[in-house]
Amino acid sequence: MTSLSSMGTRKDHFPAETMALITFDRSHSLSPLSQKRARIRPRSPRGGVTYHSYPVCLTFRFLFLATLFTCWLALYAANSRQLQIKYGSGIKQRASDVSKGSNQSLRGQGTSFGDQQKYKSDSNIGSSVQHGEASGIVSVPEEQATNIDRSETKPSGNNPGHHQGEVEGNEPDDAEIDLDQMMFVENRVLIAPGELPGYTGWARPEATMAGQFEVAAVSEMFGKAGEEWFVDFECVGEVCKESSGSLFYVRAYGPSIITGKVVDEGNGAYRASFYPIDPGRYTVEVVLEFGDKPDFEIFPVGKNQTELPYEGFLLPGFPMQITVKSADPDSLAAMAIANPKQRKWCSADKLFETSVDSGMTKGRWMVIDNIRTKYHRIITPNNGTGVSLLSYQHGLNSLGVKLRYENNDCKLLNYAGVNRGIDGVHLVDKCFNSQGIGNSLLPQDQIHIIFVGCSVMRLMHSSFNFLLTKSSMTNIRTTLVDMRRGMFRTLSSTKEELLNISAAFPNERRFVVFNSGLHDIDRLCSARMDPARQRDQNITGISLEGIPCIETYRRQFTDMVDFMADYPSEMTVFRSTTAGWLKYGNYGFSWPTALHQPFQRSHHMVSRINDIAFDVLAKSVKAKDIPIMDGFWTSLARPDNTEMGPNNQIGKHMVHPGVEVMDSLARRWLHIIVRSMCSSVLDF
Repeated sequence: MTSLSSMGTRKDHFPAETMALITFDRSHSLSPLSQKRARIRPRSPRGGVTYHSYPVCLTFRFLFLATLFTCWLALYAANSRQLQIKYGSGIKQRASDVSKGSNQSLRGQGTSFGDQQKYKSDSNIGSSVQHGEASGIVSVPEEQATNIDRSETKPSGNNPGHHQGEVEGNEPDDAEIDLDQMMFVENRVLIAPGELPGYTGWARPEATMAGQFEVAAVSEMFGKAGEEWFVDFECVGEVCKESSGSLFYVRAYGPSIITGKVVDEGNGAYRASFYPIDPGRYTVEVVLEFGDKPDFEIFPVGKNQTELPYEGFLLPGFPMQITVKSADPDSLAAMAIANPKQRKWCSADKLFETSVDSGMTKGRWMVIDNIRTKYHRIITPNNGTGVSLLSYQHGLNSLGVKLRYENNDCKLLNYAGVNRGIDGVHLVDKCFNSQGIGNSLLPQDQIHIIFVGCSVMRLMHSSFNFLLTKSSMTNIRTTLVDMRRGMFRTLSSTKEELLNISAAFPNERRFVVFNSGLHDIDRLCSARMDPARQRDQNITGISLEGIPCIETYRRQFTDMVDFMADYPSEMTVFRSTTAGWLKYGNYGFSWPTALHQPFQRSHHMVSRINDIAFDVLAKSVKAKDIPIMDGFWTSLARPDNTEMGPNNQIGKHMVHPGVEVMDSLARRWLHIIVRSMCSSVLDF
């Protein structure tokens, strides 16, 4: 290639008006189509440069493009100025990442799997994961080989078995940036549009009302953190007049994943509301799941009766992109994204629910790592080239996105806070020692944590045990009272087992968490479980003929609540039923091609069961001291995080939450126990 400076007098061979248009010959790197569009002539024999035969035309074209570019710059500057006036570009926020760059994750927090200072070489990376140190990715069997086994139940093959450690980063520096820079910092690990799964292969009916909907109004395309953002949509077709109402799934993701609620405003009009906390760009999805919702009183249906099929189509106009601006400096939303070191641990009242919907706005799933960004640090063995079930479950070998559940207005216990804390002492050890009962042999100093429920409670029990593996306390144990097959079949045996525990250890201090929901829905309401339902009636000698399944659930749950209210314990907590049978947004298994998904196996049925549970607890005189912790809203936002086994079985994959969700529930339960026993150890 020849430059102009090396051409010498060769420029005299060209007319003066064409000298300004002389360009380097790049014809060797362009396709024939590109060469044609650029009108590049063959190489000149006199110096390796080409010239254009239409200089006047090109000159006008250049001036036209320059004018357009200048106008675009002027419009961009004006728009930026308007946004600064409206949203306050002078707001200053503290951000630890500015000077520390990519060695530290957002706002002084550690990376998703531990202290990055442990990962300065490939050899350290492999060692830390294999031996369960800084990363916190440790297999339960390995931990149980060197730690106390506190579980009263045998490990299950469905045990998630592996959990992430979460370590806070270094203290933030004093750097301050304005709003525009803060938006960049917040968005550097966001989830891009389409990065989460949507439709994943279930058999969908061709007859759907999705095409009859249209967006009616949007609050604004620029939302504000901590404030409601809504979108109104309506059904405009003739078929809408015959519908009893539709049911939807809504989700928004970007710097965090949140879910929302759809309110039926009548006459085919609906409003979907979200409460974003983290500023940034969000993708909003509204999915029609059932165009014509059924009456809950019709269930159960018989074995040979037709069940309402799940649809799962996005409404026209979705996915929709919105931008959420930063909150006012003194707002709760601003406090929620403030430096975690400056936030206080949640008090007990922040961990309990006051209504069936309060969990929707209590927290969100924050994106703390995204593998496709330059800020990610490889932490798996072999410099990240290997794959495993463990890494697949944690998102490293699957979606490539790591999230952590955080409360909006306080700090929830994380893995690092439990296992090390500021002084390097396990939180349970600190708690017991502060009460003077550390490793005590006295009967009244024995702490017994009891989990009562079905398969999801079993997973929560397993996750909780993992949090205790590094504690040196010998006077704490856990027990799972398995209610598999639901209350109608197992309530009597559950009561008997709990009474046996209290009789054998009358002086121990018990903390009980209980739930029953998913197995009740499946066995009481599903047409496919009609044979099992008949067997259960034969075993119990109780007929369910003509009784709606939700009424049977109410009766059984009322009986259970009365028993749990009288059961001797230091604290008894009800955990709301997790959002089972999520279909839109999951991945990793094969759907049967000729089998639709019925209404009974949807989160809408779970929501109805939770309504009943909240109502029973509110009306029970005995249960006034039984608080409620959320399981529904925490899991509803994460259809991408469900139980993943080696073969990704469909049933368990659909109904059981994954390790991230179960870890958040276990951390919340431990947080509640510590607040009840020794609250002062958190208030340092």
